[in-house]
Amino acid sequence: MSAFNIGLSGLNAASKDLDVTGNNIANVNTTGFKQSRAEFGDLFARSAASCGNCSGMGVGVLDVAQQHTQGTIEFTDNPMDLAVSGEGFFVMRDSGSEGLEYTRNGEFKVNREGYVVNSNGQFLQGFLPDEPGNIDTGFRTGELSDLQLETGNAVPKATEEIDVVVNLPSDAELPTTPWAWPDPTVAGGDTRPDPDSYNYSTAVTVYDSLGTPRTLTMYFVKPDDGAGAPSPLQWDVYMGMEVPGDDGRMYMRNAYGGDPTARPPVPAWADAAARLQFTPEGYLAMPNPEPIPLDNNAFVWTVTNPDGTPFPNGANDLAAVINFGATNPQNAGEGTTQYGTQFDINDLTQDGYTTGRISTIDVDAEGRVFARYTNGTSSVLGQVALTSFTNKQGLQPLGDNNWAATFAAGDPVYSAAGTGNLGLIESSALETSNVDLAAELVNLIVAQRNFEANSKTISTSDQMTQTLIQIIR
Repeated sequence: MSAFNIGLSGLNAASKDLDVTGNNIANVNTTGFKQSRAEFGDLFARSAASCGNCSGMGVGVLDVAQQHTQGTIEFTDNPMDLAVSGEGFFVMRDSGSEGLEYTRNGEFKVNREGYVVNSNGQFLQGFLPDEPGNIDTGFRTGELSDLQLETGNAVPKATEEIDVVVNLPSDAELPTTPWAWPDPTVAGGDTRPDPDSYNYSTAVTVYDSLGTPRTLTMYFVKPDDGAGAPSPLQWDVYMGMEVPGDDGRMYMRNAYGGDPTARPPVPAWADAAARLQFTPEGYLAMPNPEPIPLDNNAFVWTVTNPDGTPFPNGANDLAAVINFGATNPQNAGEGTTQYGTQFDINDLTQDGYTTGRISTIDVDAEGRVFARYTNGTSSVLGQVALTSFTNKQGLQPLGDNNWAATFAAGDPVYSAAGTGNLGLIESSALETSNVDLAAELVNLIVAQRNFEANSKTISTSDQMTQTLIQIIR
């Protein structure tokens, strides 16, 4: 009797349904797991004759299809945890192999060589930057590479430019003492300019080529108009830095030479100032008539040891441009001004920095990996690669949350997050399993009832067979 085979096929189908449901339930907490669904089809005997009154032959399993719907994204405290919000898979490479596998599990870590790997030691694939030192660099998206995090220190950068925006009081008086730099050749002399020789001062930390911080001090002096009165529309700016003298003491020496092509052609203690010329409206004159700046009130300052040798630590001479804010007549009012009666510092910044240790790793929504350093700088280490497939259900499950490409899935397309149909990347986040536990528990009950019902088919057929045998007896 075919009822035995029909009931047996039902038992097999119900058992497979139980397997699939149980596997979904077992992986409810597996990161990046995609639930499966058992798909069934009825069985019929095939013949050339009409089968309008044929009964079915049972049920068969057509496929166990994975459902690649989005799982819930949950945030973590680990910046190396990554989740894909939308379409796409992370690309992984086995150690010692060129074969690629694909996953939605973003539980990554860094190995001893600085490579980003998963729990199985597979290497996360990404794109290398065209210009590693440029924060706005592009990436080599045509070539997959193992993503590696540089763990060394950030390279220091010598100061090359300083921006200064101050307000200098228009009613300032002449200093009571003539300006003079301290002379290091005078034993026991002053090491800093006389406070009575300037009106105001401010300082900014600059950095030499080795990242050593040094203090550059600016002294603002109201000049004499030649008749013993303050020059109404002019200010002199002396710039100095402390360097070792022959007697072992630190002396403030002149840092402005007025010559953009050479070191200051004057001794360290000689008078040399950047002259700021203002208009009757209180703006900087454009260009400044005296002395001639580089461009629109930009002055070159340079610092060496008094004897012209490099700094004791071996760093290069410091040489940079100092800007007083304005660059053209239209924005002259945004630069250094001569208003009112109060000295104000509105802006005082410079572009150098010391060496820095890596502090954090950040990954943005497009998968760009940034290293943040303790000196406030950042560098781009690479970009996480994602891939998409025409038919995700055609991927072959490999276990360990990985899939392999197949002919049915279509060719993989590698690109960056946020391009094409690829989703975005969430850092410090993981995609949970897309299993609906409540629905799976219901499916478990249904599969159990189906198994019991099909077993009844077999037991009923057995009873019918026993009855037939008893009739023969």
